[in-house]
Amino acid sequence: MDFSFTTYEILTLVAFSAGFLSAITGSSGIIILPALLLTGLPPHVALGTNKFFTTTSLFTAAMYYIKKGLFNPKFWIATTFAAFVGAIIGVGLTQALSPDRLKMILPIIIAGIAAYMIFYKKKNYSDKYSPPLEKNSPKVLLLSSVLGTYSGFIGAGTGTIWINTASRLFRTNLLESNALAQYMCFITNLTSLIIFVLLNEVHYTLGLCLAGFGAAGALIGSKIAIRCGDKLIKNIIVGSTLLMSANLAIDNWFIN
Repeated sequence: MDFSFTTYEILTLVAFSAGFLSAITGSSGIIILPALLLTGLPPHVALGTNKFFTTTSLFTAAMYYIKKGLFNPKFWIATTFAAFVGAIIGVGLTQALSPDRLKMILPIIIAGIAAYMIFYKKKNYSDKYSPPLEKNSPKVLLLSSVLGTYSGFIGAGTGTIWINTASRLFRTNLLESNALAQYMCFITNLTSLIIFVLLNEVHYTLGLCLAGFGAAGALIGSKIAIRCGDKLIKNIIVGSTLLMSANLAIDNWFIN
């Protein structure tokens, strides 16, 4: 499927913004996925291309946070594996649904995540960690597998949910919770991407173009996240997501 130069220009701007926002709010899929669907890509290919984009930007942000000492992967090995298994299950769920069914449910899920971002309240805890063993407790492994499954299935907003739950379960501050979210989402998105590649459900030209701009946005966003809050940016991402979700719903439910 070919796109015009103007379409690439618009999508690269969206990709840069999504990568930037992902590093701060933990979510880029609720911006880039609706944009990909609006280009007319088949839903499975849009999901695979979205994984191509998000994997790159999440890797950039996760490595930056690790380098800054805000996250240590060795304390989260079992949790990481649970997320990995969940992602495999999630991609399997996408393959069980027809393209028409995916077109119907994607606007609902994306709008629901946007609503979640509006109403949930972040709580900023002090730098008090629970013992590392608790990070791999049965409750945490279950949470990680569930979020991994959702990440492999649709994925939009997974980072935001990770930030919220991590800050409450592990009493980490928002930066540390964000670092955890970036890493876990990177693992699940990379796992999902590999499967979508094997299924030939990735638009590589578009994915490579978006990935480069997304990585640049993620790097800048990671630096700003350490210095600034995210209230204004969250309002922007929620508003734009609701608009695109409404557009998708109109196209898929009433026009087609």
